[in-house]
Amino acid sequence: MSGTPAALAERDALSLAHIMRTDLPLHRSLPDDSELTRAIAVLARAGRTRSVQPPAANVPESPRIRVRRRRG
Repeated sequence: MSGTPAALAERDALSLAHIMRTDLPLHRSLPDDSELTRAIAVLARAGRTRSVQPPAANVPESPRIRVRRRRG
């Protein structure tokens, strides 16, 4: 197959539209989303819209280590 990605996508869309127009009775419909599915979709959308902080801001400060010097 050759062509630009946009041309291939358009051809795929036309093929799917033709299948749905001519063979619709042969394909089963999808069930409605359950309440759990809708809740997961809401949480996923909320996670995508939340601003992400740089990783350094999320790392706890390392404890300070004291080094004892030998007397001598």
